[in-house]
Amino acid sequence: MPTASVFLSRVEDPFVVSLFSFLSSRSIVGNRARWAQNCAQLASFYAPLARPRSGRRRPRSPMLRMEARDAAPVMLRVMDEETIHAILSRVLLAGRLPGGTKLGEHRLAEIFDVSRERIRKVLHRLGHERLIEVVKNRGAFTLAPDPNEIRVIFEARRILEGGIVAHLADTLSPDQVAALRDHVERETEALKTGDRQTWLKLSAEFHFLLASMTGNPLIIQQARELVGRTTMLVAFYENSAAAQCGCAEHRTIFRALASGERAKASRMMTTHLAMIETRLRPMACVDVGPTLESVIAEFMGDVIGGAALRAAAPQVA
Repeated sequence: MPTASVFLSRVEDPFVVSLFSFLSSRSIVGNRARWAQNCAQLASFYAPLARPRSGRRRPRSPMLRMEARDAAPVMLRVMDEETIHAILSRVLLAGRLPGGTKLGEHRLAEIFDVSRERIRKVLHRLGHERLIEVVKNRGAFTLAPDPNEIRVIFEARRILEGGIVAHLADTLSPDQVAALRDHVERETEALKTGDRQTWLKLSAEFHFLLASMTGNPLIIQQARELVGRTTMLVAFYENSAAAQCGCAEHRTIFRALASGERAKASRMMTTHLAMIETRLRPMACVDVGPTLESVIAEFMGDVIGGAALRAAAPQVA
């Protein structure tokens, strides 16, 4: 199996070179063995398309999909809307971009090498999911709420979700209790393994899950909107130590619900939401961060590299 360094010496395409350079750099930190193995595997998949610098022209650099051709894997650059959405969602939920960063269609179209129309569709989807703010005649921006907006949102959440848990303390079924227990355990596991993105997703879903257990569509809709508007705040402004506090608070709420303690469950929920608001405020003026290109490049390597490895993995009958 060729190494990434040997492969890169034979490749001219700057996109492929950037991707492998990034993957190689990731092997220095974290799980070194896993990243080194991924890099070597990806190099072997790309190897059929590499050529000496003075040789015949090779096909345009590939990305995601693999097809059989001459008994060798060939990867074609396919950057569809789902892939772009997955990359940008990871970037946004990781909280790596400052609030108010402009997500220009032209700039993103160049980064992803796709049409502006495709980027526009993805941005509108992200706006509908409340991960970004789409302003008419101005464009798309990362969320940058002011302190007054933060206060109003969390006040609404305390009123709504305090009532939700008070109701559920009297009505939860054994299956619902089991589902909540499983969810809290998965949150804890994600936090222990350092998977911040998964923890953020599960943390928001904890509140969605409670709302859905009421069976009331109006409550579910309101909870989704309010929680969606605060997901980005937590992603960008709350640090890892605060995340541990939030996970512990979810466990406390679950225990109160499981034991049918109505007043305690309501009190724990309102306290939990008040603590989140407090933990966000000291950092609400932070406005520094890496460039859009560098952050997208990092998550592009994660998403595309993983997709390529899954596509190339042998299928088990």
